[in-house]
Amino acid sequence: MTEDEAYKVHIQYTFNAFCKVVIRHAAIDEILKLRRRWEQEVSLDYLMNEKFVQLAELEQLEEYLFTACGQTAVLYHAELAACK
Repeated sequence: MTEDEAYKVHIQYTFNAFCKVVIRHAAIDEILKLRRRWEQEVSLDYLMNEKFVQLAELEQLEEYLFTACGQTAVLYHAELAACK
C-alpha cells in the first residue's frame, strides 16, 4: 500500500468516526427531548381515573315555572319569572 492510499484510508476512517459521533449525539439529543416531553405530559388514564376535588360549591338555584302559550319553561331568575 502506497503512502497516498494509506492516507486515503486514514481519511476515510476519520470521516466514518466523525459521522458516528455526530449521529450518536443527534440520537442522544432526540432521546432527551422525548424524555422531557414525556415528563411534562399527563396520562389520559390518570386524568380519567383521578377524582377531582370540587373547589367551590354550586349555589342552589331556585326554579320558577313560567307558563306561556300552553308551554311551561323553567326559569332560574326570580325577576323574569315575576314578569307575567
